[in-house]
Amino acid sequence: MIMDRLLFSYWHHKQVLASISLAFLCSCANIVPPSGGPKDTTPPKVISSEPAENATNYAGNTIRLTFDEYVQLKDENRNLLVNPPLAEPPELKVKGKSILIKIPGTLKENKTYSFQFGNAIQDFTEGNPLANYSFVFSTGPVIDSLSLNGKVLRADNLEPVGKAIAMLYADKDDSALFKEKPLYVTRTGEDGNFRFNHLASGKYRLFAVNDLNNNFMIDMASEEFAFADSLVSGSVLPVVKPDSACKDSLLPAVSSLSGIILYSYKETDSLQRLQKPYLDKAGQLLIPYRQPLKDLGILPWGKSASLGENWAIREWSANRDTLICWFKPEPESDSLFLILKTDRNLTDTVRVDLKRIGKTGRFRKDGGKTGKIVATPDITGIMDPGKPLSLTFGYPLSAARLSESLLVEEKDTLKVRPVFSDSIHRRIILRHTWKENSSYQFILPKGILTDILGQTNDSLSLKFKTLSLDSYGKLTLKFKASQPGQYILQLIADKDKVVQQTIIQTEGRWVVNYLSPGKYRVKMIADKNNNSHWDGGNYRRNTLPEKVLFYSKTLEIRGNWEVEETWEY
Repeated sequence: MIMDRLLFSYWHHKQVLASISLAFLCSCANIVPPSGGPKDTTPPKVISSEPAENATNYAGNTIRLTFDEYVQLKDENRNLLVNPPLAEPPELKVKGKSILIKIPGTLKENKTYSFQFGNAIQDFTEGNPLANYSFVFSTGPVIDSLSLNGKVLRADNLEPVGKAIAMLYADKDDSALFKEKPLYVTRTGEDGNFRFNHLASGKYRLFAVNDLNNNFMIDMASEEFAFADSLVSGSVLPVVKPDSACKDSLLPAVSSLSGIILYSYKETDSLQRLQKPYLDKAGQLLIPYRQPLKDLGILPWGKSASLGENWAIREWSANRDTLICWFKPEPESDSLFLILKTDRNLTDTVRVDLKRIGKTGRFRKDGGKTGKIVATPDITGIMDPGKPLSLTFGYPLSAARLSESLLVEEKDTLKVRPVFSDSIHRRIILRHTWKENSSYQFILPKGILTDILGQTNDSLSLKFKTLSLDSYGKLTLKFKASQPGQYILQLIADKDKVVQQTIIQTEGRWVVNYLSPGKYRVKMIADKNNNSHWDGGNYRRNTLPEKVLFYSKTLEIRGNWEVEETWEY
């Protein structure tokens, strides 16, 4: 009996020690998930909601979504879209496996509401998003079921516009989009596709905007913009189920459906305005305007009246929206006073601070000192056959002994005489029959040039070479349009560089010689207003951007090879 009690006491003592040890170990150890095994890539799933999904006649202002695992919200303010938009953003809170949404104010009667979360809802452990999840309910007896899809492309190059906002307005006046929020909004995916779901029947105005300030309105002064030139309406479309594996688009299945194409562009302010004139560098004044000008009258006045009429040499920028004035010489005063009068009788009086330079108006540090003449060539080492050599100087020249120029061809020194290619003597060209596969050096000896600031030149030398004719390819393109009009054809190289351009009236044959080997695209612009360049649209005139199209093939040009193509548009 005594022995039994001793054995029981020993056994009980060991159990107590084991329990204490186990409790101690459990309190000190870090609990970690077992290592190994596949990574969790499954997004959270909605298992219940209050109200139920697609509920009707809902009169509350709170929503609870419950998931099968713990969740988190990421960038919900940027991701969440509510249709129709609310007057104030809803309040979202995460509580364990649930998300609670509190809607401010009162919802509109007989409206279908959809809360589009984008990729904001994610599981707590791995951040797997519940891609493109939408929660829908109605404050009326039915759920609106019409859909509308489309795509937004940049009008000038047909590249997709991702992360833009597509918007639908009721058929109101044209100014509604500048002062009201839309009835429906959605986002474009990276491929430019968008889709509206749960639309009510009716006619709508359709727009898209790169909404930089996230106010769901259009600011044409700073934001790219697109519009449909006629009213649109929803229709019954196949149901699109989000595919979380697709990374290229928020709406991966839309591309397989027919839709509306919107062309995005930056609208130009049609009102002519003077921008701030400024001294760009010593002796050079820029007078910029918002729109191109036919002519500009300039009259010095006040303290500058003594400069007279011929105080500067005038030069226009390429598209005539900026007048460049070259002083001869630069005024000694600290300020310049001018009266400017455009060809449309727009008159401005301006004062230019000559102590400051550049758009930012930094104080000048040149001290009025002169330097040496510099020249910029139009080539970077290779001269193509049949092309003249061109040099542009930093300032117009007042004197130039161009007959003293030299051209070294291989080992032979030739006397050459370049000529000015402009009226203000800033650019010279040298025409020469270049030998193939040869080296050249063009030399302007020291002291033969003087510019309007009195600067002279050190010896200027430019080395370049030519390639064999077999190194070049040739392109012949036969073009024919189905509609009469003027068309601009451009040959595009890498980085959207325009290599050559031609203008064709309805149909014609374009031959491009001496093309460097490489891959090229051909771009067509339907030049409706015959001004020889691409133009964006005008919303107030209901004018879409001029149509752009690319030839279906990418052309590969090889040396000593001719490519012939026919494009019937």
